[in-house]
Amino acid sequence: MINDGAEELRDDIAAIEVAMLTLSDEQGHLNSYPMYTLQLDRDGVLWFFIRQSTFQSSKTEYVNLSYADPGSHTYLSISGSAICREDPELKRKFWSPLYETWFPMGVDHTDLCLLAVKIEKADIWDPETAAMKNLINIKR
Repeated sequence: MINDGAEELRDDIAAIEVAMLTLSDEQGHLNSYPMYTLQLDRDGVLWFFIRQSTFQSSKTEYVNLSYADPGSHTYLSISGSAICREDPELKRKFWSPLYETWFPMGVDHTDLCLLAVKIEKADIWDPETAAMKNLINIKR
């Protein structure tokens, strides 16, 4: 795993499940999309389903993910590099009929891809100090 902060990050992500993914378009405008977290793997990669056309409209491969749970005062900001992967076997592994709500075209549709976000920086709100605390910081 990435470092000691990764386990805390894994637990918080598992409890929240949905992130807001922020991408920048060709005019530099920021757009955010709700994303259901499929997995945080041991290599520090977060996995999501996304429409390939949505990701390709972004003009950056560097993204931000925000997780928030006001009830527990848990707030995360994660940034990293993202790629869209076309891997039919992995898509089927992660697929659940629940995802048909967001992707009615199904798991085999050509516009559905797996977004892999390699975590480079992760911060969490620390209510004791009223400031963000760094959990992961990998230099580019």
